[in-house]
Amino acid sequence: MPFINLPPTVSEMFWDLDRRIRSLETAYRFNMPNVNFDTNEPTNPNTGDLFYNTANGEVTYWDGTQWVILSSGGSLATATIPNAVFKTVNNNLTYSGANPVTVYRQVVGTTILLQIDINFATITNFGTGQFQIVMPSTFPPAAVQATQFGTMAFNGNYFSCASTIAAGSRTFNLWYPTNNAQMSAMTHQQPTNLNAFAGTIIIEGFILQ
Repeated sequence: MPFINLPPTVSEMFWDLDRRIRSLETAYRFNMPNVNFDTNEPTNPNTGDLFYNTANGEVTYWDGTQWVILSSGGSLATATIPNAVFKTVNNNLTYSGANPVTVYRQVVGTTILLQIDINFATITNFGTGQFQIVMPSTFPPAAVQATQFGTMAFNGNYFSCASTIAAGSRTFNLWYPTNNAQMSAMTHQQPTNLNAFAGTIIIEGFILQ
């Protein structure tokens, strides 16, 4: 029998310490299920399901319709790279090897800070029609229309560019400024002819989820 040779007050003190330690280690700690959304996205989720997405270090919950990001790590976290797509409206852009799109994001409240990098090295055909960046279903759609700005570097030259996303959309459309201060669709021929596969596009900005 424990504490059989100790005064009652000492035994009570030990039991109280034991109770406090157990409370700290169990009742006040909650571990969310750890899931890699890139390889094993949860199926048939229930409203309110909460997960820690190990693919990009984000706390995510299911609101009944879509995955909503609550928070991300202290540094930019790589988004769902295998499923972010650089394409054209005519869907005839092709590439071989690694996906040319890399998306970095950080969540602050309802704001998603973004950096989107596109590397031309693996693109074998730029296709025709306006360039687009389509995010995967795990990326929350924009709550309101937003614009982001960036630069295209190609053959030693630099060109301004921008992207826009509509409310409720996961698709970014790419544009470039013209001489009359308007914006025209960025294509394989505009603002310059992409006839060699060496260059990059970097877009930075934010959207509200």
